[in-house]
Amino acid sequence: MYRLTPHRYLDPERFEVNFTPMLENPTDDLYKKIEEYDIVVFSRMLSKDTEKDWTSDLMTHLNKAKVKVVMDYDDNWQLPKYHTLYKTYEKNGYRLRQVKACRFADAVTVSTPYLRDKLLPYNKDITVVKNCIDHREPQWMRFKTPSDKLRVAFIGGKDHVKDMEYISEEFCKLSDLDVELYYGGFAPCKEVTIRTLISSQL
Repeated sequence: MYRLTPHRYLDPERFEVNFTPMLENPTDDLYKKIEEYDIVVFSRMLSKDTEKDWTSDLMTHLNKAKVKVVMDYDDNWQLPKYHTLYKTYEKNGYRLRQVKACRFADAVTVSTPYLRDKLLPYNKDITVVKNCIDHREPQWMRFKTPSDKLRVAFIGGKDHVKDMEYISEEFCKLSDLDVELYYGGFAPCKEVTIRTLISSQL
């Protein structure tokens, strides 16, 4: 799964969860390998191959296996043109692949009500399932440095630089209050841009 979904909290005595890479270039007997399962869950699309779209082939195998199919979705397939993956998505038809997969799925889970409304035209059985965090894992454990100030942070990556541009002016107005501002994430080659952007607003 791409995101942290509730499979982590399923009772291992009652549920068996197995993970597999993308099933590109399926063999003729793929359906026999998956028919032992009750439910197949995939993230966003069934095929991400850049040479060929295997979506229809995989649908055939899933139908032959007689399993229930659930699509999990946590992002908008209509990427803005400034997104680093926009050209890849358009060139390979990823947006249409996701629509096709959504229509095919027996059910869909999404992370927000906004996405549910976006996908309803393609599938009527949609449930909002919030991201789940396992607080036992180190990256989610809290190691807070004591402070009397309210902390406000913007956390993003290389595809969120434009988002920071949109909110930078309002975000930096918080510096007039008794708060601590933080910007965190990973944006190679964009660090100077971000620092300049924030400095210009302070």
